[in-house]
Amino acid sequence: MTLSRSIERFSDVPGVEEFSDPNGELFKLLLKISKLRNQNRWAVQSYLVNCSVLGHLFDTGVFAYFIGLEQFEGNEKTATKMFYMGIFHDLAEVWTSDVPSPIKDRIPGFRPATEEYEAAMLDRFFYQTLTNYFLSNFMSEKVRSVMFEEEGNSSFHSLMKAADYLSADSECWRQYIAGSRDPYFYNPGILSFDKKLDSGKFFLPPACHQLHEYFSKYSQHVVNQFEI
Repeated sequence: MTLSRSIERFSDVPGVEEFSDPNGELFKLLLKISKLRNQNRWAVQSYLVNCSVLGHLFDTGVFAYFIGLEQFEGNEKTATKMFYMGIFHDLAEVWTSDVPSPIKDRIPGFRPATEEYEAAMLDRFFYQTLTNYFLSNFMSEKVRSVMFEEEGNSSFHSLMKAADYLSADSECWRQYIAGSRDPYFYNPGILSFDKKLDSGKFFLPPACHQLHEYFSKYSQHVVNQFEI
C-alpha cells in the first residue's frame, strides 16, 4: 500500500486532506521544513556521525519531555507541551540557517539580534502561510503557543534551553563513540553547558543532570587519552 493510499483511511480527520495535498501550500511548507534533514550540525568539526537539524529538533523534544516529567512530577500534559516546544525550537533555521552558539555569545548584542531576525522570518514565512491557508489565526496561534520564545512560555526557558544543550551533549558523545577525537566536542561543546548550569542560567532536574554528567565524563576521558 502506498503512503497516499494509507492516508486516505484518515481523510475524515480534520486537517489530513489539507496537509496531504501535494499541490497545497501546507504540503509545500512541510517540504520546506523537511529540508532540515539535510542540514548537518557540527559540519566544520571532525565529525563521523551525521547529526541533522531535523534530528536535533526531535532529540530536543524527547529530552524536554523527560525533563518535564521529572521536574513536574509526572505531569503528562506539561511534559507533552515541552516535547512540542522542543521539536519546533529551531524551526526558524529553515529560513535563516544556523549560527553557532559560541558566536552568538561572543559578539555583544548578536544573540538578541539573531533572535529578532528569526522571529521576523517565522512571522513572514511560517505563521503567515498558516493564517492565509486557513483564513484565520487559529492554527498559527496554536503553534505560537508552543514556541518557548513567546512571553507566555518564559517560565520554561531555563528547562528548554537545558533540553537543547542536552541534545547537543548527546551528539558530541555520539561523535566520540563513533571514533572522532576532535577536542571541540568536549571543549567548548559539552563544557559550555557545564558553565551555564553552574551559573544557574539553565536547569536540569537530578536524573537528567546525571545523564549530562555521563556524557561529560565519558567525553573528558576520551579527550584526556589523546591529549598531546
